[in-house]
Amino acid sequence: MSTSPRGRGRPPKDGGPDIREAILEAATELFAERGYAATPVNAVCDLAGVGKPAVYWHFESKQGLLAAVLERLDERWKAPGELPPVDDPDAPTAGLDRMIAVWRGRVLEAPNELLLPMTLQLEPGSEETARVIGKMWRDSEERFAQGVRDAVGRDLPDLDLVGHTAIILMQGAMHRYNVDHDVEQLDRMLADLRRTILLVIGDRMAA
Repeated sequence: MSTSPRGRGRPPKDGGPDIREAILEAATELFAERGYAATPVNAVCDLAGVGKPAVYWHFESKQGLLAAVLERLDERWKAPGELPPVDDPDAPTAGLDRMIAVWRGRVLEAPNELLLPMTLQLEPGSEETARVIGKMWRDSEERFAQGVRDAVGRDLPDLDLVGHTAIILMQGAMHRYNVDHDVEQLDRMLADLRRTILLVIGDRMAA
Protein backbone atom coordinates (compact mmCIF):
# COMPACT_ATOMS: atom_id res chain seq x y z
CA MET A 1 0.00 0.00 0.00
CA SER A 2 1.26 3.45 -0.86
CA THR A 3 2.45 5.57 2.06
CA SER A 4 3.00 8.80 0.11
CA PRO A 5 0.63 11.80 0.10
CA ARG A 6 -2.40 11.48 -2.10
CA GLY A 7 -1.51 14.55 -4.11
CA ARG A 8 -5.15 15.59 -4.58
CA GLY A 9 -6.35 18.99 -3.48
CA ARG A 10 -4.52 21.22 -1.06
CA PRO A 11 -2.48 19.71 1.80
CA PRO A 12 -3.65 20.42 5.36
CA LYS A 13 -1.83 23.11 7.30
CA ASP A 14 0.05 20.34 9.09
CA GLY A 15 1.10 18.57 5.90
CA GLY A 16 4.89 19.12 6.01
CA PRO A 17 7.67 16.53 6.47
CA ASP A 18 8.18 17.40 10.15
CA ILE A 19 4.53 16.67 10.79
CA ARG A 20 4.82 13.36 8.95
CA GLU A 21 7.68 12.39 11.26
CA ALA A 22 5.70 13.47 14.33
CA ILE A 23 2.81 11.26 13.23
CA LEU A 24 5.15 8.30 12.74
CA GLU A 25 6.71 8.82 16.18
CA ALA A 26 3.29 9.00 17.83
CA ALA A 27 1.97 5.96 15.98
CA THR A 28 5.07 3.93 16.87
CA GLU A 29 4.68 4.75 20.56
CA LEU A 30 0.96 4.03 20.70
CA PHE A 31 1.02 0.89 18.52
CA ALA A 32 3.82 -0.46 20.72
CA GLU A 33 1.99 0.30 23.98
CA ARG A 34 -1.60 -0.56 23.02
CA GLY A 35 -1.40 -2.58 19.83
CA TYR A 36 -2.63 -1.55 16.41
CA ALA A 37 -6.29 -2.48 16.79
CA ALA A 38 -6.67 -0.67 20.14
CA THR A 39 -5.15 2.59 18.88
CA PRO A 40 -7.65 4.92 17.18
CA VAL A 41 -6.39 7.47 14.67
CA ASN A 42 -7.64 10.23 16.98
CA ALA A 43 -5.21 9.08 19.68
CA VAL A 44 -2.30 9.30 17.22
CA CYS A 45 -3.43 12.79 16.22
CA ASP A 46 -3.69 13.92 19.84
CA LEU A 47 -0.18 12.71 20.67
CA ALA A 48 1.32 14.15 17.50
CA GLY A 49 -0.56 17.43 17.90
CA VAL A 50 -2.10 17.33 14.42
CA GLY A 51 -5.52 17.20 12.86
CA LYS A 52 -6.98 14.00 11.44
CA PRO A 53 -6.68 15.22 7.82
CA ALA A 54 -2.88 15.18 8.20
CA VAL A 55 -2.85 11.42 8.80
CA TYR A 56 -4.93 10.73 5.71
CA TRP A 57 -2.93 13.22 3.63
CA HIS A 58 0.39 11.51 4.42
CA PHE A 59 -0.72 7.87 4.75
CA GLU A 60 -4.20 7.56 3.18
CA SER A 61 -5.46 5.18 5.90
CA LYS A 62 -4.64 3.70 9.28
CA GLN A 63 -3.29 0.60 7.55
CA GLY A 64 -1.10 2.85 5.41
CA LEU A 65 0.20 4.48 8.59
CA LEU A 66 1.10 1.07 10.03
CA ALA A 67 2.89 0.13 6.81
CA ALA A 68 4.93 3.34 6.99
CA VAL A 69 5.79 2.72 10.65
CA LEU A 70 7.08 -0.78 9.85
CA GLU A 71 8.98 0.41 6.78
CA ARG A 72 10.69 3.09 8.86
CA LEU A 73 11.58 0.57 11.55
CA ASP A 74 13.05 -1.82 8.99
CA GLU A 75 15.21 0.94 7.46
CA ARG A 76 16.58 1.98 10.84
CA TRP A 77 17.63 -1.58 11.67
CA LYS A 78 19.45 -2.38 8.43
CA ALA A 79 22.82 -0.87 9.32
CA PRO A 80 23.73 -3.19 12.25
CA GLY A 81 23.98 -6.14 9.85
CA GLU A 82 27.18 -4.74 8.32
CA LEU A 83 30.52 -6.21 9.43
CA PRO A 84 34.02 -5.25 8.19
CA PRO A 85 35.72 -7.12 5.32
CA VAL A 86 38.07 -10.01 5.92
CA ASP A 87 41.21 -7.83 5.61
CA ASP A 88 40.34 -6.29 8.99
CA PRO A 89 42.76 -8.11 11.36
CA ASP A 90 40.21 -8.01 14.16
CA ALA A 91 37.27 -9.32 12.11
CA PRO A 92 34.76 -10.57 13.05
CA THR A 93 35.29 -9.33 16.62
CA ALA A 94 35.59 -5.66 15.70
CA GLY A 95 32.53 -5.76 13.49
CA LEU A 96 30.50 -7.63 16.08
CA ASP A 97 31.45 -5.09 18.74
CA ARG A 98 30.43 -2.24 16.47
CA MET A 99 27.14 -3.90 15.61
CA ILE A 100 26.29 -4.56 19.26
CA ALA A 101 27.14 -0.94 20.08
CA VAL A 102 24.67 0.19 17.41
CA TRP A 103 22.02 -2.17 18.75
CA ARG A 104 22.62 -0.88 22.29
CA GLY A 105 22.23 2.70 21.15
CA ARG A 106 18.94 1.93 19.45
CA VAL A 107 17.60 0.15 22.52
CA LEU A 108 18.40 3.17 24.71
CA GLU A 109 17.23 5.80 22.23
CA ALA A 110 14.02 4.24 20.93
CA PRO A 111 12.72 1.39 23.10
CA ASN A 112 9.23 1.76 21.63
CA GLU A 113 10.54 0.94 18.17
CA LEU A 114 11.88 -2.36 19.45
CA LEU A 115 8.74 -3.24 21.39
CA LEU A 116 6.50 -2.63 18.39
CA PRO A 117 7.06 -5.88 16.43
CA MET A 118 6.64 -7.93 19.60
CA THR A 119 3.37 -6.19 20.43
CA LEU A 120 2.01 -6.63 16.92
CA GLN A 121 2.98 -10.30 16.87
CA LEU A 122 0.92 -10.93 20.00
CA GLU A 123 -2.34 -9.42 18.74
CA PRO A 124 -4.63 -10.76 16.05
CA GLY A 125 -3.90 -8.77 12.93
CA SER A 126 -3.92 -8.86 9.19
CA GLU A 127 -1.93 -11.42 7.26
CA GLU A 128 -0.09 -8.53 5.61
CA THR A 129 1.16 -7.21 8.95
CA ALA A 130 2.37 -10.67 9.97
CA ARG A 131 4.09 -11.07 6.60
CA VAL A 132 5.89 -7.73 6.89
CA ILE A 133 7.11 -8.42 10.44
CA GLY A 134 8.24 -11.92 9.49
CA LYS A 135 10.16 -10.56 6.52
CA MET A 136 11.76 -7.90 8.72
CA TRP A 137 13.18 -10.50 11.10
CA ARG A 138 14.29 -12.81 8.28
CA ASP A 139 16.05 -9.92 6.54
CA SER A 140 17.81 -9.01 9.79
CA GLU A 141 18.99 -12.59 10.22
CA GLU A 142 20.24 -12.75 6.64
CA ARG A 143 22.08 -9.42 6.92
CA PHE A 144 23.83 -10.69 10.02
CA ALA A 145 24.74 -13.98 8.35
CA GLN A 146 26.05 -12.15 5.27
CA GLY A 147 28.11 -9.90 7.52
CA VAL A 148 29.76 -12.96 9.06
CA ARG A 149 30.49 -14.38 5.60
CA ASP A 150 32.12 -11.12 4.54
CA ALA A 151 34.10 -10.84 7.77
CA VAL A 152 35.62 -14.35 7.71
CA GLY A 153 35.96 -14.52 3.94
CA ARG A 154 34.07 -17.75 3.45
CA ASP A 155 30.76 -19.43 4.01
CA LEU A 156 30.17 -21.36 7.21
CA PRO A 157 27.66 -24.12 8.01
CA ASP A 158 24.20 -23.03 9.11
CA LEU A 159 24.92 -19.31 9.15
CA ASP A 160 21.19 -18.70 8.89
CA LEU A 161 20.90 -20.27 12.34
CA VAL A 162 23.71 -18.05 13.65
CA GLY A 163 21.75 -15.02 12.48
CA HIS A 164 18.58 -16.41 14.03
CA THR A 165 20.35 -16.98 17.35
CA ALA A 166 21.73 -13.44 17.33
CA ILE A 167 18.33 -11.88 16.66
CA ILE A 168 16.56 -14.01 19.29
CA LEU A 169 19.11 -13.07 21.95
CA MET A 170 18.83 -9.43 20.97
CA GLN A 171 15.04 -9.60 21.22
CA GLY A 172 15.42 -10.97 24.75
CA ALA A 173 17.69 -8.07 25.72
CA MET A 174 15.23 -5.59 24.18
CA HIS A 175 12.29 -7.08 26.03
CA ARG A 176 14.11 -7.10 29.37
CA TYR A 177 15.11 -3.46 28.96
CA ASN A 178 11.56 -2.47 28.08
CA VAL A 179 10.41 -4.09 31.33
CA ASP A 180 12.96 -2.73 33.83
CA HIS A 181 15.00 -0.05 31.97
CA ASP A 182 18.10 -1.40 33.73
CA VAL A 183 21.11 -0.33 31.64
CA GLU A 184 23.53 -2.44 33.67
CA GLN A 185 21.45 -5.56 33.05
CA LEU A 186 21.19 -4.67 29.36
CA ASP A 187 24.98 -4.48 29.11
CA ARG A 188 25.34 -7.84 30.85
CA MET A 189 22.92 -9.43 28.39
CA LEU A 190 24.69 -7.86 25.41
CA ALA A 191 28.06 -9.11 26.69
CA ASP A 192 26.59 -12.59 26.93
CA LEU A 193 25.14 -12.23 23.43
CA ARG A 194 28.63 -11.32 22.16
CA ARG A 195 30.27 -14.32 23.83
CA THR A 196 27.60 -16.68 22.52
CA ILE A 197 27.89 -15.45 18.93
CA LEU A 198 31.70 -15.65 18.94
CA LEU A 199 31.56 -19.18 20.33
CA VAL A 200 29.08 -20.26 17.64
CA ILE A 201 31.11 -18.64 14.85
CA GLY A 202 34.36 -20.14 16.21
CA ASP A 203 32.80 -23.60 16.38
CA ARG A 204 31.73 -23.36 12.74
CA MET A 205 35.13 -22.06 11.61
CA ALA A 206 36.82 -25.00 13.31
CA ALA A 207 34.48 -27.56 11.77
